Amino acid sequence: TFPPVYGTYPVTVFSGLDSTGFNFGNAFSPADVYAVSAGWNLLSLPALMLHPLADSLYPGALSSVSVYSNGYYTTDTIPNGKGYWVKFPSAQDIPLQGIARTLDTVEVVAGWNLIGTLSEPVEISTIVQEPGTIIDSKYYGFSDNEYAASDPASFLMPHRGYWVKCRAAGRLILMTGGVPPSNRGGAR
Repeated sequence: TFPPVYGTYPVTVFSGLDSTGFNFGNAFSPADVYAVSAGWNLLSLPALMLHPLADSLYPGALSSVSVYSNGYYTTDTIPNGKGYWVKFPSAQDIPLQGIARTLDTVEVVAGWNLIGTLSEPVEISTIVQEPGTIIDSKYYGFSDNEYAASDPASFLMPHRGYWVKCRAAGRLILMTGGVPPSNRGGAR
């Protein structure tokens, strides 16, 4: 089994012990790698990071991280559950290592919201709305320099941000692997 958290753990081998055949394996969990495009990308932080600092996660970015909440603001510390904009000079792979996020409750307001996702794809039809039926649009991602509306039967993908319009303030509960049937529903 893996240790509960990442770190360095001591191993003591006593003198005279035959260590032939010991295989400690590779307990290091490699970073997940996410592709970004040249230009503007609508992203979200897919994992719980020890130090979610924009400069260390996106050292090659041409812009600051811009989050939306009744207007845009730049941030050095990237929050989970929020979508954000980042500009890159070229297409590249971004390694992000952290603790997997499989459940999140995202606070939303009436109007447009820029939300983030989880470590694994989230099936739109399983997103719980509290109160029920507050979603008033499809989910809109941004890829190849254009917005694309998601199909209600599709998924919100890790490391991507999405616009969604809500009728009222409330919460969206995202989880991987399905949810109970009450208050389910993604896009209208």
